[in-house]
Amino acid sequence: MKDRIMEDSRRGLIVGFAGFFVVTALLVCASEGLNSEGLYLLEFKKGGNIPKEIGMLKKLQTLVLRDNNLGGNIPEEIGMLKSLTGLVLWSNELIGFIPKEIGNCTNLQYLALYDNNLVGEIPGEIGNIKSLMILYLYKNGLNGTIPTQIGNLSLATEIDFSQNYLSGEIPSELSQIQGLRVLQLFDNKLTGIIPIELSRLKNLTQLDLSTNNLTGPIPLGFQNLTQMLVLQLFHNSLSGTIPRELGLYSKLRSVDFSYNYLEGRIPPHVCWNSDLKYLFLESNHLHGNIPYGLIKCDSLVVLRLRENSLTGNLL
Repeated sequence: MKDRIMEDSRRGLIVGFAGFFVVTALLVCASEGLNSEGLYLLEFKKGGNIPKEIGMLKKLQTLVLRDNNLGGNIPEEIGMLKSLTGLVLWSNELIGFIPKEIGNCTNLQYLALYDNNLVGEIPGEIGNIKSLMILYLYKNGLNGTIPTQIGNLSLATEIDFSQNYLSGEIPSELSQIQGLRVLQLFDNKLTGIIPIELSRLKNLTQLDLSTNNLTGPIPLGFQNLTQMLVLQLFHNSLSGTIPRELGLYSKLRSVDFSYNYLEGRIPPHVCWNSDLKYLFLESNHLHGNIPYGLIKCDSLVVLRLRENSLTGNLL
């Protein structure tokens, strides 16, 4: 095994290990003169568990252990790392719960725990991390409801809880995150209506609530989200009509409302800004003619309208 230790006068020590994960060697080095107070950026590679001794590195700013076949639990001692701004543990084989102590890492800006085998509920204590901008927990086995405290993450720009087993309603408190650009909750077991409060998220560019058990109408205010590019609501039980002015104020690129119970007509302005590439409305209860503006939409790459009650022709 070949170890690599480099001195960086601006950020302290950057330490990486090739081979399996050996944090104990790092701690020995620290005890022999490489003071853990000076350790800022670490990246480890391959195998083993994350030991609880990681909590000794009080000044650690960035911990990157992605794609390393790590197993075991995330130690609660991770909450002792008060200087941590980035925690990247994606694509491992981590199990157990997300420790509530992670809420003590109040300087975190980037938290990526996706593509593991984590279970249990999303701890509400994550809402204490007011500096958090990116929160990726997707592709795990998380269950329970989305904690309302997530609405306290006022600086968040991207939240992805997709591909889990989350249940209950989408909390309206998410609308408090005014800078949110990406919200991905697809492939869960969420129920209830889409909160109309989400229409307040004026910076939203991507919203994916597909493959859940959502009911009720598409919020009318979605047609006024001027930054919206991707809107995916397919495979739910949504009803009512599609907002008539959808596409009039935004440069939509992809819209998928397929496999719902939507009725009424296709919005006439859905391709108003000539950026629409994908439109999927199949398997609903839509009727009427296909809008002329859609027929003349030069940007359109894929259009799926089957299993509706549409009339007229495309020529």
